[in-house]
Amino acid sequence: MVAVAVPLLVPRGTAPMDPDAAASSAGDAAPSSAGSPAGILADAVAADPGDAVLRTRLAESYADAGRDAEALEEWAAAYRLAPSSSHAAQEYAAALVKAGRTDEAIAILQRENARVPDEPGTLLLLGTLLVQNDRPEGADLLARYLELTPDSPLRDEVREAIEGVAR
Repeated sequence: MVAVAVPLLVPRGTAPMDPDAAASSAGDAAPSSAGSPAGILADAVAADPGDAVLRTRLAESYADAGRDAEALEEWAAAYRLAPSSSHAAQEYAAALVKAGRTDEAIAILQRENARVPDEPGTLLLLGTLLVQNDRPEGADLLARYLELTPDSPLRDEVREAIEGVAR
């Protein structure tokens, strides 16, 4: 297996949430820490649990604070509420990987790739996960990523990953 040094999180703000895609079902937000950014956001989510944008911001706040389990719950909720958001799918998949649930992450990214075939973030994440799990089809996705983003700052690492795949 080839180790690939490609980050699993895309920069925040690269794919905004689609509030029109929000559904009405959602779980409860985690308890807040009064006054902290996560606490303020958790209170806002508790008041409006169907708001995918709030769920996204809360997930980001939890992730930034190292509260990975809570971030995962909020990414799951954001993804359920906005299934057409590539950003939510990518971040949820990254949180699943961090939690050791790679197969679930791959499945989410495969669905996202079928829905939006040329989304660079999805191609990068899915291709990386597949290559890291000895699945050579990941190299094709990474090659497509490079075609779409030839000036990517990750191009050298991605090329190395592609070259490391035994065909």
